[in-house]
Amino acid sequence: MRLEHGHANAFYPRCEKQWASRVSATNVPIDMTAYSGPSSYSWPQCPNDCPHEASVKDFRISVSRDQFSVEVENNKNDANQPLTTTKDPDSSPIESHPAPLPTKSWWQYLTAPQASLLAAVIALAPAAVTGAYTYMIRPTRDEAGEQARYRIEKKLPKRSGYKSYISPRIGIGFNVPLAWQIDDAIHVFGGGEIDLIRHYDTEANSISEGIKFALRVVQGNYVKYPQKEEDNYMDTVRKIDPKASIERAEINGQVGVKISYKQSTGKRIGQISRYWLRLHDRAKLEVVVFTNLGEDRKEFLDEARDTLSSIVIDEDVIATNTKAIDR
Repeated sequence: MRLEHGHANAFYPRCEKQWASRVSATNVPIDMTAYSGPSSYSWPQCPNDCPHEASVKDFRISVSRDQFSVEVENNKNDANQPLTTTKDPDSSPIESHPAPLPTKSWWQYLTAPQASLLAAVIALAPAAVTGAYTYMIRPTRDEAGEQARYRIEKKLPKRSGYKSYISPRIGIGFNVPLAWQIDDAIHVFGGGEIDLIRHYDTEANSISEGIKFALRVVQGNYVKYPQKEEDNYMDTVRKIDPKASIERAEINGQVGVKISYKQSTGKRIGQISRYWLRLHDRAKLEVVVFTNLGEDRKEFLDEARDTLSSIVIDEDVIATNTKAIDR
């Protein structure tokens, strides 16, 4: 006779020689739900002529003298390994040694929410590592500015009698006649305006000839309807000059808009050419060329044309600023 450790952590008597038949046990509590105990139990019944039969006066006392030894086969993960018994008159009382349970990996003990969180962390890990690496190797603001300045300077045409002006912050550069003044105080302070001054009228205390570069916001209602913005502006300008005109013009290889009109500035009549070039859905570059109708107007317009044709816009800076707006 031997006891096998089996289902529901219970011990089942078995005939070692497999000669005995089985009869249903009526004196063992069972659990039909099969959650907290065996749902069925049976006793072995020896045949009448079993050559191995040995009668005992008290089965429980006899079993208590048996010594259990556990033999677990290698490479088996079955937790319900049998406990074998060998009789030894000098042995100590029963000591049960259940077979070791299969070893679980730590992640098998996680709850469903913990497993979901772990999966999310694993999925984000590559992006986090890439982001951290990108953050560490990304250039500083000063380095990015120097890189932009280098790119723009390489593209600027070299022209005798002109000096170059580069703004890495807004990603633009152009040539300016040596005799002209550059007033970029607002731009350096953080604004978006740069004045190029050819002549300053001391009597009128105003710029009589020059070019203004400025970044202007595009109103939300004009984002998808640039034509509407142009039409509304022309309605205003034609009240100043009924002969005002609008046409397509090219700046840095990109097609923009040129609006031309005349406007009184007090003592003089000024001729104004206003250029618009969209850099982003919400931002545009505005270039305003202003001159009076004096005798030196042609010379100024020639120099202004050279400045406009030299404009270089750095696409990398525009892309960086675009990402900042889109965030």
